[in-house]
Amino acid sequence: MSSMRETIYNSLKDAGLTVYLPGQAEGKCTAPYCIVTDAGTIQTGRTTGRRVYIITGCVPESRPLDLRVLMGQIRTALIANKHIRADGGVSEEHFDEDHEAICAAIEYSALCAI
Repeated sequence: MSSMRETIYNSLKDAGLTVYLPGQAEGKCTAPYCIVTDAGTIQTGRTTGRRVYIITGCVPESRPLDLRVLMGQIRTALIANKHIRADGGVSEEHFDEDHEAICAAIEYSALCAI
C-alpha cells in the first residue's frame, strides 16, 4: 500500500469508520463503509504532480440519509492531515447494484515528485 494511501486508510480507521481497499467489500451493504482508492498521478509540472485519492462512502440503500453523515465523518477524519487536500465537494450520489448501496465520493490529492 502506498504510504499516503495507508495514512488515509489509518486516519479513517482511527476515526472509527469501516474502511476497505478496492475489491475488498463483498456482498450486500449492511452498514456504512468507505473505500480508499489510489487513482494515480496527474503531472502538473516538469518534475511535479498530484497523487489523487478517491474516498467513496457507501451506505445501505434503506438508509440514504446516513450518506451525508458518513461523508462528513470522512472529511472530519482527514482534516488534520496537512499533506492532502480535498479537490472539490462530494460527488453526486449513485446506486451500486452489486452491493445494494448508495454511494458518493470525495477526491483528495497530495503533491508529489515525478
